[in-house]
Amino acid sequence: MSAKKVSMAIMLFSLAYVGCKNTHSDNNKHREQNNVIRNTWYKHYMGTIGGKQVVADLQCYGKYIQGSYYFIDKGIIINLLPPGHGTADTSYIAFIENDPGVPDDDSSGSGSWQLNIQDSIAKGKWTSGNGKTITDIDLKEDYPQGTYPLAVLVKGDSVKERKGVVYVTAASFYDLLQPSDKMNRDEAGFLQAAILHFLGGEVPDVKNIHDYMEQENKSYFDNFKKLLADMQIDRQTHEDWEYNFDHTRQLQALYNNNGMLILQLGASDKTGGGMMGSHFRNKYICIDPGQKTVWQVKDIMDMDETKLSPLLGEAACNIFRLPKGKLTDRLRVDTIPLTDNIYITGMGVTFCYYPGVIAPEEDGEISLFLPYTKLNKWLKGDFKKRMSL
Repeated sequence: MSAKKVSMAIMLFSLAYVGCKNTHSDNNKHREQNNVIRNTWYKHYMGTIGGKQVVADLQCYGKYIQGSYYFIDKGIIINLLPPGHGTADTSYIAFIENDPGVPDDDSSGSGSWQLNIQDSIAKGKWTSGNGKTITDIDLKEDYPQGTYPLAVLVKGDSVKERKGVVYVTAASFYDLLQPSDKMNRDEAGFLQAAILHFLGGEVPDVKNIHDYMEQENKSYFDNFKKLLADMQIDRQTHEDWEYNFDHTRQLQALYNNNGMLILQLGASDKTGGGMMGSHFRNKYICIDPGQKTVWQVKDIMDMDETKLSPLLGEAACNIFRLPKGKLTDRLRVDTIPLTDNIYITGMGVTFCYYPGVIAPEEDGEISLFLPYTKLNKWLKGDFKKRMSL
């Protein structure tokens, strides 16, 4: 799964949203925007693509929609991204797929969607990357037992300050998930606590996710002003826009089934004087509200590097179409190290590597999926029982 595509999609929207609302005045006083986007929703769909059973999760804020889906018989998460800004108020929604099994330099395998949403029904067309296959998408919003209703909370703020002859903008954007008021209160309480811990918002003044956003916003803009005071402007080596700051946090549901909720946190930070998207990371959390458990890799399996690294190497070779044992023909490593940055589905475990760790930085995040059938001997008994393996 490429962080490159995801981070650019997030930041382009956040900058466009706050940028179009931000102005400056000649008295050098900044104007701070504090906007909570109202048109937000999370929807969980079940249905078919080309007659094959799929589950899809979509999130909307403003006119921007993105999400993910997986084929039930495979369990590999495929991200859905708008090709540009969202089209939530038009006759259809366009997505491009970000398939972890397809390298960024191979466009032939990445599909695209054209989807029309009418109330709880979503129908459209799926087109293969090479355009040779077009098939039907037929989805219905559904929340069977073991699926959690969620609410989206979004906030976009910006500040513009004058530094010498340059106006420097700091943009802050949050797209977070929280328990819906339709959730069981006990489970909702645990879910919110788990999300706050994951976000790093466990402080005395933070009692919910909205409080977290408010406190983070204040800290971010206070820090921006301190950094700006020490910043040296050199217009001979940098364009004016390169001095802008950007801060985004996006929480996305990847898997919401069987009482298990898998969330991805995309975090992007740019601190002026550098290229956009220079610091982007995805982290994952596996929350089991019903059992009041956050499943970590140490609870899921015994990490035997000598046994698991070759399996991860095979997965990498398949993605990059490398001969077995020839990782260095394309990657930066000759063996794939283990990582605790993982997420699970009903079919297997995905091991996620930050940009530049095992492949060149421009490849973005690398995600390697291993099915439970290959991991069975290392899976722990409690986890196998929980997942009915």
